[in-house]
Amino acid sequence: MRAGWLQADGWVLRPVIAVVGCVLAAVLAACSPATVGTSPSAEIAGSVQSLYAYAEGIRPEDQVRHQARDIAVLSWSAELNPDEPFSARALETAYANSTAPAAPGASTAGSSHGARVMSLWDLYREDVERREQQLRDHIQQELPLDEVRAHFERHQGDFTRQDEITVRAAEWENGRALAASEVLIDASNVRMLQEGDDAVISAALTLTPGQQTTVQRPDGRFVVLECLARKDGGVENFDAVAQAAASQLATERFEAEVLRRVAALP
Repeated sequence: MRAGWLQADGWVLRPVIAVVGCVLAAVLAACSPATVGTSPSAEIAGSVQSLYAYAEGIRPEDQVRHQARDIAVLSWSAELNPDEPFSARALETAYANSTAPAAPGASTAGSSHGARVMSLWDLYREDVERREQQLRDHIQQELPLDEVRAHFERHQGDFTRQDEITVRAAEWENGRALAASEVLIDASNVRMLQEGDDAVISAALTLTPGQQTTVQRPDGRFVVLECLARKDGGVENFDAVAQAAASQLATERFEAEVLRRVAALP
């Protein structure tokens, strides 16, 4: 972590530490050095192509694009973490070990992944996503504070406070008004209000002073909303959102580097 992070009024940006389960640990234990005469990138490409035989939820016409991205990510991960190799054979071995029948009398507590049995494809996607997060964390850890601040200044629209909005809400049924009330929506209560009535509050958040809208209820009732006032919430202080700004910038740079590496693939 660069020293610049430690000077921002006491806040420290810490990379997210990926939690590696016992199955993924088995992947690392089972990995062997690359075959003699085969480059690590070529071996990774072959592993990815073989694992896509088990692909789930990806249209055949999209597989080439997804494979290219995975190859770029896994090759980059291998450069950053050479002691953490990736191979289809190791992943398949780890998967076979994880799904082997338990010995008689052995406890199975904590070994399941909920009601759905984890597939080899699930294990592969979990490993790719873990490595992607490691790369993002590495980028974020190395970001100088001045670059994060400059990113924040360029994207202040992404770091605004919730506007303070006053709306009148009238509930109607069969042409008759059932009830009417005024509601103040601000940063302190917007999430709670959305949890209670997401359709109405989400509609209210889009209104400008004097504007009206109607929200239809599933039971036939409807709510007429009118915005009475709206006060701009402004932009958050940099110190309050520095970590979020750094995460956003790291993600942008991660995606740009992945695209560059995909374009460079043979």
